[in-house]
Amino acid sequence: MTVTRHATHRTVAALLTTALALLAVPASSTYAATAAPRRGGPVSLVNEQSGECLQLDGNGEARTAGCDSGGVRSWLIAGDGLLQDTADGTCLEEVEGGRVVAQPCQEGNPAQQWQPKAQHFANQATGGCLTAWDGRVASFGCDAASSYQKWRTEQ
Repeated sequence: MTVTRHATHRTVAALLTTALALLAVPASSTYAATAAPRRGGPVSLVNEQSGECLQLDGNGEARTAGCDSGGVRSWLIAGDGLLQDTADGTCLEEVEGGRVVAQPCQEGNPAQQWQPKAQHFANQATGGCLTAWDGRVASFGCDAASSYQKWRTEQ
């Protein structure tokens, strides 16, 4: 019984240490470019309100358009919350004014970390949720009832 308790305590301590390490944000404002660790295969992200897929325009701005259009993107959802475009390897980042753009992936950059919560993707830096309307995509305050902020994945 004592051996089991010690093993359980070591396991819990190891899990807490790992969780704290994942929550830590580097003190510097410069982040290293990195490939995102993957959480499954590539998927399309489809907005519940519009039924359109998350894409990028020619300037790297996030937008939505029909899932059968020529610009459909596949995304990898990384273990640390990065949403990585499989076409060019860039990641979605929230920048000034809630704009969402493709940038080189940067390990530890909370502006690129989108935590899935229910059907929402909440930005780690601002708490804003990925929101789509009229073909545009930005980050706004999360609203659990908003279909503009709900996304589903499709293979």
